[in-house]
Amino acid sequence: TNMINEQLDAASDRDTAIEGLINASPLAQSYRRMGTPDEIAKAALYLASDATEMVTGTILAIDGGKSLGVPPKRAA
Repeated sequence: TNMINEQLDAASDRDTAIEGLINASPLAQSYRRMGTPDEIAKAALYLASDATEMVTGTILAIDGGKSLGVPPKRAA
């Protein structure tokens, strides 16, 4: 977002600022490990269950939060 980019542009060390933003947000925390076969199987069972009868047109990322990513470095 513009607000985050403004904060990053104002920081003296962009990489440290990005790390700080990631650490401050529990939503952007990845597990920093590979998922286990059991964890993937649980997601598959969920998708095959009646609990998903109203789930349509969505992608279920089973990646421990990794797809949330980090803001890309902007060209200087």
